[in-house]
Amino acid sequence: MPLSGIDTGYDLAGFEFLVELLHGHSLDRSCFYFEVCNHIVWFLGRDIRMDDWFHKIWNDPVAAGLIAAAILAVISTIWAGIQFKWWKRFRAAWTASLKNEEEPKLPATPPTTNVRVINVTAPPPPKQGLSYPLKCYVEFRNSSAHPIEVRFSNYEAIRIPSQKMLFNVLQILFGHDDWVPKDEVDWIAVLPDQHFRIWLPVDEKHYTPEQILGFLGNIGKVTLRINNDRFEFRI
Repeated sequence: MPLSGIDTGYDLAGFEFLVELLHGHSLDRSCFYFEVCNHIVWFLGRDIRMDDWFHKIWNDPVAAGLIAAAILAVISTIWAGIQFKWWKRFRAAWTASLKNEEEPKLPATPPTTNVRVINVTAPPPPKQGLSYPLKCYVEFRNSSAHPIEVRFSNYEAIRIPSQKMLFNVLQILFGHDDWVPKDEVDWIAVLPDQHFRIWLPVDEKHYTPEQILGFLGNIGKVTLRINNDRFEFRI
């Protein structure tokens, strides 16, 4: 159906020409673009009868209903903006989001590890049955607010040397006097406020328990690896 057959009230001869031009194959591309631009400019410059067009639209029940719905939508939007102050709320939320993005996020502070020496003892050695009868025990307390992982790392003698560097020397206190495990280990996990200890083998042929405790504060330096950090304690 040709475009001129549609009852629009306008002269659409120019658009009929464009359709024919689109289906044509005799014009090159530059000529095609030139003709299209000329006819668009010509059509827009024509005197369009807006009064007749608006009259037809307004008298059409479907078009009039759409126009009324659009007007009501605009009025409702304006009323909602005034009633609920959505623009102020939107602006406040947007400003807060921008502020949160601009504020630098500080890195989380790692928990503080707090381990203290509680006691140093050297019980009398038994007469037989042990490879290292004379031991110097160093008792610690986990005063941190979090559990810790403990390993024995090193001992540096000041006045009392260690008979041998051993690493399976760790125990944990359960109850009042139950040190576990019975066979010491090289790694333990300690709860907050829980006690643990290590022991150092001392040559019983050269030192006595009294001599060891007589050098308290200058016995030596114990190094523990706690949560992969080294801590040195003077005993």
